[in-house]
Amino acid sequence: MGFLAVLHAALESFPAWPAGACGWITAALLWDRISRTHRLLVGIITAIGGGALAMAWWRSGALPLAQAISQNHTLLTMLVAVTFLRLISLPSERSATPLPTGPKALWRTVLGVHLFGAVINISTVIIMADRIAQARPLDRTTALLFSRAFSACAFWSPFIGGTALVLAYVDGAELATLMLVGMPLAACSLALTYWWSRGDADTFHGYPIRFASLWIPALLAIGVLIVHKRLPDVSILIVIAVIATLLTVVVLFLKQGITRAGHAVRHHTEHQLPQLAQELSLFLAAGVLATGIAELIATSGDPFPFSTLNGTTASLTLGAMIMLAVAGIHPIIMVSVISIMVVPISPDPNLAAMMFMMCWAIGVPASPLSGTNLILQGRYNVSSWKLSRWNLKYCLAMYVIATLTLHLYDAL
Repeated sequence: MGFLAVLHAALESFPAWPAGACGWITAALLWDRISRTHRLLVGIITAIGGGALAMAWWRSGALPLAQAISQNHTLLTMLVAVTFLRLISLPSERSATPLPTGPKALWRTVLGVHLFGAVINISTVIIMADRIAQARPLDRTTALLFSRAFSACAFWSPFIGGTALVLAYVDGAELATLMLVGMPLAACSLALTYWWSRGDADTFHGYPIRFASLWIPALLAIGVLIVHKRLPDVSILIVIAVIATLLTVVVLFLKQGITRAGHAVRHHTEHQLPQLAQELSLFLAAGVLATGIAELIATSGDPFPFSTLNGTTASLTLGAMIMLAVAGIHPIIMVSVISIMVVPISPDPNLAAMMFMMCWAIGVPASPLSGTNLILQGRYNVSSWKLSRWNLKYCLAMYVIATLTLHLYDAL
């Protein structure tokens, strides 16, 4: 899938559907690795998208099946490529290292989850939480730290699935602008996370972070921005995928030699990539949903309730999306559907992208059905519904900050 997606980006004459077809075949082969709750969610999303496609076909006679199966193939290619960074940039996993404690351990863990998670994705949460869980069960403070610090990556990091989805759906959004606006929001999120956890700082057990490993994610981010500036017409997601893969191969070769590097890549491909089964199936289903909604809108007019997108209407839309997340609607559904609805009013692409990135960053900890909260429930026995309820105060505070940011950007 990844190879064919890059081929499609390089050759205009090569279609996108073969990459999408490979994605669906992979999802079918890995179906038994997906939890029952996730299967139900994927089934519902696909059914709604299929129903919308059928209704649009009945009205117009057009049935864009090729687009439906390949809608999110570039996004998935990026997610696959980024997982290879685990081979060269993971923080220390040595089980013999004692867990640090105290306020310093708290802020270092908050920062570490965010910075490593911004590039390595959900793998960071699993690796760090597994290490802490070896010594003691995850308590409320630790679970909330992981939920909030990781979700805040979506405010600015292009390597996160939510941000990648936004970049794929909002044409014209400028990555540099989004990162400059999103980083202060992420800083506010981390500050709130630390502030509301400080009461348990003295007894907190954190992760033994080695920040020296951050040079590789930093190099990746710089490389992506440079290449994207030089090749603006190439999808930013494909740029990330290619650079992440090449960087991993080069660093592995220099550190371990060609034989050991080859074994490491093969082992990761066979044993780690299949762990993306849930993300893969969810984004494939969201692609069907987005295509179906887009076709339905094209045949029935513009259903978006506002005629323009400004600071006020973006804030109201964001608030509605967060409330839907609390009710259990996954942020991927809202971003996929509402981004299609917003297109006809020709919004400022940066403002629209900011709104959707904020929806993902705030909606994920608020949603009991988000991937992050479900992982914390499935692996560490922390109720995702309780996590959603515990995060409400944090989400409300971040919504206020996000609203001020949207109005400030609109005014400037």
